[in-house]
Amino acid sequence: MDNSFDRQSSDRQQQSGLLASLQIFERILNWLAGLIRLTEDEQRDAGIYVGRQRDE
Repeated sequence: MDNSFDRQSSDRQQQSGLLASLQIFERILNWLAGLIRLTEDEQRDAGIYVGRQRDE
């Protein structure tokens, strides 16, 4: 008996499960990053200068 259909179905389920897990992981990372976003004043006070000169 040929079980190739069952294997393909199983592979697709594993791939979709992995994709869902990666999407959840990305959402969690974005949420965590949102917790530590600094205002421009906080960045300046901390000495963080991204993409602009310090004198501006």
